[in-house]
Order: sequence, then structure tokens, then C-alpha cells
Amino acid sequence: MLAALLLIAQQPKTVTITHPCASAAVVLEALGKEMGVTVRPSGTVAQDYFAIKLTGVPIEEAMRVIAVTLDAEWLRKETVLYLDRGPKQQLKAKLEEDEGIRKSVKEFLDKNPEREIDKDAIKKALIDVSDPKRSPALMQEAGKTLQAYSPEVRLGGRVVRVLGEDTFVGAVEGRPVRYFLSSDGTGDMPAEIKGAIQK
Repeated sequence: MLAALLLIAQQPKTVTITHPCASAAVVLEALGKEMGVTVRPSGTVAQDYFAIKLTGVPIEEAMRVIAVTLDAEWLRKETVLYLDRGPKQQLKAKLEEDEGIRKSVKEFLDKNPEREIDKDAIKKALIDVSDPKRSPALMQEAGKTLQAYSPEVRLGGRVVRVLGEDTFVGAVEGRPVRYFLSSDGTGDMPAEIKGAIQK
């Protein structure tokens, strides 16, 4: 496949490209200049950023490495080369992204279990965190306690538990994640979310 694509490429036979971090469009444009052809990202590849350093690498090897790194494939349309992801590759990327979000949600819930307000613990933490005579370790622990009991974290935990992790990956019946905002903190929200907030 690559050999057929290379038929439209001009000299030189090797490429040298260095970018510490750039969009796929920038990297592929640089590759195209080295090859003497137009090279562009297509579909979700256009959203990618990556680092690259190739020195005197054969064109075919450079194209292979870039495609493998981005889990994509080369396509030719007339005199333009496109780097694209097919349906299977897009599904794989989506599943990996969803799994990463689920992991983040689980970690958040594990670190912030449902807890009743402990006034004594909060009072002690407020004293510890504001007393310069306390050790750094004790002040740090006090900060963690205050964060755990903060309204934002407690409310966030309740809403996440009510909605379920699938809501956050947009996997429930293909529904997008919805956000609600109102001056009184509830507004026109689904009953289950409103209940979590008013709990």
C-alpha cells in the first residue's frame, strides 16, 4: 500500500522532521514538504498532537511509523495523501477514551465516598491549616480534609453516583452529556439530580 502511495512522492528518498509537540496538520505538512507532495490529516486525526523526531529516515518508514503511532492509515485522493482512521480504528479510540473516563470517575468516587458532615474534623482542620506552627505534613492533611468536606466535592460525588459513569462517557443510549445551570442551583433539572443537590 505504501509503495503505491509513494509513486506520487518526489525526491528526496529520506525525510528529516523535528517537532517537540505539534498538531497532526503541522507535522503532516512538514512531511509533505519533505516528500514534495501535499499531506493532510483527515477526520479525527486532525485533532491529534504528538512529538516527532526523524532524521534521515526513509520515506516509507517515516509514513509507517506515523501511521502506527496515530493508529491510522494512509489514503490517496488524486495527488493528495491523507492520514485517516477507519470506522474500526475510530471505535477502538472511542472505547479507549471511554475507559479512561470511567477510570477517572471511579477514582474520584473512591477518593470521595459518601460521608456525613463531621463538624469536629472540619473545625480541627481549619485550625491546623491556618496555624503556621503546624508541620507541613499536618497542614497538608488538613487541606485534604477540608477539600473532602467541601460543598463542591460532596455535591459532585452525589451527582456522579446518581447519574452513573456511563452518562459521563455519553454511552447511555447515545445521549450527549447535559449541563444544567440556574441561579438557585437547581432550575429545570431532572428530578434525580435535583434530589441529589437538595439532599
